[in-house]
Amino acid sequence: MLKLSWEMSSSSQEWANYYKSRFCRNKEPKSSYIKSSIWPGIKKHSHVSLEISIWLLGNGSSIRYWRDNWLGKPLVELLGIPNQISSVLVAKIPDYIIDSAWIIPSWMSRTHLEVCQRILRIPIPASQLPDKLVWQHTSDGILNSKEAYNYIKPAQVQDHLCNSIWSIAIPPSKSFVTWRLLKDRMPTDDNLKIRGLALPSIYNLCRSTEESSAHLFFNCSFAKLIWNWLSTQLGYPIDHASTKSLLSISASWSPQLKHVLISAIVNSIAVIWHCRNKSRFDNLNINSAQAIQMIKLNTSFMGNFTKLCAKPSLLEFSILRAFQVTAKYNKAPAISEV
Repeated sequence: MLKLSWEMSSSSQEWANYYKSRFCRNKEPKSSYIKSSIWPGIKKHSHVSLEISIWLLGNGSSIRYWRDNWLGKPLVELLGIPNQISSVLVAKIPDYIIDSAWIIPSWMSRTHLEVCQRILRIPIPASQLPDKLVWQHTSDGILNSKEAYNYIKPAQVQDHLCNSIWSIAIPPSKSFVTWRLLKDRMPTDDNLKIRGLALPSIYNLCRSTEESSAHLFFNCSFAKLIWNWLSTQLGYPIDHASTKSLLSISASWSPQLKHVLISAIVNSIAVIWHCRNKSRFDNLNINSAQAIQMIKLNTSFMGNFTKLCAKPSLLEFSILRAFQVTAKYNKAPAISEV
């Protein structure tokens, strides 16, 4: 284990040395063209490593007094020195230390007293230890690739609804329709217009308004017939205001019933989209009774395909029976005479 960690550390150090020699000049990224497949991606974020790092003072030979961050911010930034002047300031920290004491320029002590006090609070090490550049977002100050990635692209909150949509018992083609609706990526007329496509729009199933994802799946009279039928099958009204509200299944249901309900919702969304496409592209109108029959057949197949189990509940039994799904129960414990 120690050998492995040493090898990883050694590899990181080798990469850092290579990066510095290949892509940097005087601690700054090179502005000239560099033929490399990785440099364009690194260059875009190279300034971040310096902005979020700070120097720990050792002998001071590696720290530029004016331009490096050793006070929390570089002195050129604290003093408001313009770039035209700061680019020629190359003095190192030892140039402003005499007999283990800080030397403050007189003009700075007159105009920037707070900055001077901040400098005087920095202790001057007695030993000649090397300077150390540390990353401020870690406890040990070491910047590795994982920390850099997490800083540039913070971890996003996981959407657990997607885990329920994508199931081995649900065909991916149907899950894909629901996933696109959840992410507002359906190729409905409103989204096509956002992408720059100019077209006249009318919803094919009710022909009462322009087509949008919200109207197509939640507010249209055709969609409302589907959701009202589904509420009747479940015995309670479901909230069909949005995809998230539809997929918010009660945690009290058994695993098999949860799967059947998710399957019914996914199939309902897929059937609404199927009916819309048939009407628009094939001039074939599918009525609500035919659509409901398609949802029941598909849900029955998916519910019977799963290996999940139901609870011994009369309510769950009646809901599963409405979708023509056979309830599966945990096997009773085998009792053996000893």
